[in-house]
Amino acid sequence: MSLRNSLFVFVILGIIHITVGILLPDSWYQPFHPLDSTPSISGWTLLRIALIIEGALLVCVGVLRIRLPQTTPNQRLRFFTPPRESLTRWALITLAAAVIIGLGLRLYHLNSDLWLDEIVTLRTNAGASLLQIYISYMNSNNHLLNSLLVNLSVRAFGDSEISTRLPAMLMGLAAIPVLYWAARHLFRPLPSAAAALMLAVSYQHVYFSQNARGYTAYMLFGLIAAVMLAKALSEDRPRFWLAYIAASALCIGGHLSGAFVLVGHGVIGLIALILLARKGINVRPLLVRLIAVGLALTAVVVNMYIVIVPRALEVANETYVMEGAGFQPLSLEFFAEMLRLITLSVSPIVTIAAIPAGILGLIGFVSLMRRNWVLMLAVSAGPLVHFIFCAVRGLVYSPRFMLILIFPAILVALEILRLVGDWLAKRLKDDRRVSAAVQFAGVIAVCAGFALPLTTYYRYPKQPNLQTIAYLESIRQNDEAILSIDLMEAGFRYYVTDVPERTTGWIEGEDIFYVRSIADWDAAMAIIGDRPVFAVSTLERNMRLDEPALWERLNAEYTRLIKFPATVGDGDIWIWYPIGSPPPDTSPSSKSSLGNQIGRGSLHALHSI
Repeated sequence: MSLRNSLFVFVILGIIHITVGILLPDSWYQPFHPLDSTPSISGWTLLRIALIIEGALLVCVGVLRIRLPQTTPNQRLRFFTPPRESLTRWALITLAAAVIIGLGLRLYHLNSDLWLDEIVTLRTNAGASLLQIYISYMNSNNHLLNSLLVNLSVRAFGDSEISTRLPAMLMGLAAIPVLYWAARHLFRPLPSAAAALMLAVSYQHVYFSQNARGYTAYMLFGLIAAVMLAKALSEDRPRFWLAYIAASALCIGGHLSGAFVLVGHGVIGLIALILLARKGINVRPLLVRLIAVGLALTAVVVNMYIVIVPRALEVANETYVMEGAGFQPLSLEFFAEMLRLITLSVSPIVTIAAIPAGILGLIGFVSLMRRNWVLMLAVSAGPLVHFIFCAVRGLVYSPRFMLILIFPAILVALEILRLVGDWLAKRLKDDRRVSAAVQFAGVIAVCAGFALPLTTYYRYPKQPNLQTIAYLESIRQNDEAILSIDLMEAGFRYYVTDVPERTTGWIEGEDIFYVRSIADWDAAMAIIGDRPVFAVSTLERNMRLDEPALWERLNAEYTRLIKFPATVGDGDIWIWYPIGSPPPDTSPSSKSSLGNQIGRGSLHALHSI
């Protein structure tokens, strides 16, 4: 396309933006759920203003014939480039095995019970159109891209655990070959395929690939954006910049914490300008390019999120000051949760090994920074920026915001194995077979370490709602009432009320009572009277921090009967019975009758009473 025609296209696009911004009907703005409060300015109004401003800028670009200066090779960054090689036989076998194993691990138990956050997302958006999901923001569970894809999946395949988790699973699966592609910018084909294999068996990545949330999309597109940024800064081709903009926008669409990834990328751009300027290189062309890309990306992200910004800010200010929503960034509790996520408490050996691994990891990270510092920083800086932001603002922070660090962790592990293998080879008169053997054994050991927590993970659901319901059904005699305490409500509503084929016949207000406050508790007990009662709780840390009165009353009046283990942190479900009342019958005969109703984890809990 000629320059004249391309500038004409900018003018036409600008006019379209302005026209849509002016004529966009207010009647289209119908959020799926009514808002508790009315923001000072409507998100729909902000969208119209944004479209008009964007249109005016596009017209200016066309009319003023603004062109982006092209950088010369010496005005670009230079990185280590691995040898150009086709996919070798063993690399192809390893990569294929990684994809197949990764698919199997992510499909296995994909139909296990949904947990609180998955249920909240599903129930909040049930029956909504795609437009309504785009313009509605009720809570922080609305990960935009995932919410849209889950809506389409449930429409296509019906309401089930598998259809709800399918988008997250596919995003997680796609990350396996994408990591191979990213690793090829640092390693040769076989080590890059080994990186894909490590990701395929990684417990943390499998976990979130089976979690109907936006984290795997955030990770996938964050990795793609990091590679595209490195390629764009070193080659300055339009297709790389466009791919970077698209991947970055989808990263934020996966999860809003992707915004911190982009802030990190902005810092990288600034560092690149400083490094080039110190060499006496004219950085104006690159500076203009970075500003243009930043403006284009900002426009895309603004159009994605501007409608919900007023409501999202309200929700963020309400949610991320609550202690139960996360952890103080520098607290011991935060680091304890980090350790739990890394090891899933499978063995003290894993915990002990994490210390020297961290020291070696620093060496490996520095080595990779020398090869391609943009790629390594681009995939690592986002969580650090987010962490600092929350620490400064006094907001809570969750270890799950650091999930994208799985990618640099795998790359660093490979680099450590390479360094150790090469060192041994030199010590043994350059015997490359020793280096290859060390790296092969190291890859197997790392894969085993990554996969070890899966043995515990697959044993229990994320949150055992169905096991709990089956157990309650087995021990209820006639008129015992059930108090669903605090956050237990979502699981009971979904599995008792919302899914007809799973209904227990429990009637709200007669058999089951949802208690979110002391007032709810008193109202329920006024109806229940002298009838026997069971109480059910989950996510007790949230209750203890955010609803302390409920927590105190539960512990003052009830005692624990049984725990159903969960893999979600603090997601175990507890059944309680009143202090002073005889416990229900849990004799071996009654336990054996439950064998087909509740899982192995619950039966283990029964025998531990």
